[in-house]
Amino acid sequence: MSLEKIVTEAIEGRPLGLKEAFEEEMEKRILAALEEKAARTMSEADDEEDEDEDEDMDDEDEDEDEDEEDDEDEDED
Repeated sequence: MSLEKIVTEAIEGRPLGLKEAFEEEMEKRILAALEEKAARTMSEADDEEDEDEDEDMDDEDEDEDEDEEDDEDEDED
């Protein structure tokens, strides 16, 4: 139901209809807000995961570079 239904019920003096219409509209709005919040949270979590993976990859690359440098130093001796 929509806001129009809420207004109609109020104008016609049907308190139970008004209450039901209001509850349904509020439930729809709350569910929509919760779904949006959940989607945003999941998106942010995925972004953070991607950043962590990128950092891990960078750390691995640095470790490999250091190992190669150590190997070159040993070869010189």
